[in-house]
Amino acid sequence: MTWGTSLSESARRDLEALIDAGLRAADPIIADARWLPPMPFVVTLGGELRALAVDEAAQPDRNPVRLVGAAIRLLREEAIEARAVALATGSRLEADRTDVVEVWAEHREGAAITVLRPYPRRGARADERAYRGSRLIWPGSND
Repeated sequence: MTWGTSLSESARRDLEALIDAGLRAADPIIADARWLPPMPFVVTLGGELRALAVDEAAQPDRNPVRLVGAAIRLLREEAIEARAVALATGSRLEADRTDVVEVWAEHREGAAITVLRPYPRRGARADERAYRGSRLIWPGSND
C-alpha cells in the first residue's frame, strides 16, 4: 500500500499488521457464514497485536449498528494503551451489489485507512481496495 511520506515506518507496520489481522480473522468466518460480526484489534504501546472481543451477549438481537458502536467504544477505552486500532466487519456495497470485509485502521500518529475486500467466490481471488479512513479514536491528535 502507498502511505505517503508523513507516516513513520513503525506506524506503517502497525497499520499493515492490523489490516492483515482483520482480513485473516474474517476468512474462516465468512467461509462458514454470510454474516461477519465486528472484530476489534489493537497494537499496544509495547507493540503487541491483540484481538479484542465485543460482548455480543449485551446485544442479543445481533444488531450490526449496535455491535459496531460497542466495538468502537471498546477501542476508545483501549486507546490510552494503544499505538493503533482496527475494526474488521462485514459491509454491503449496494452500488456494486456485493458483500465485503471492511477493515478500518487508525494510528495515533494521524493516519486512518479503510480496506475493502469482496467476500471470495469459489475459485476467485478478491482484490482489495484501500481508501483514506475516518479518524474516530484520535480525531485531533498527531502525537
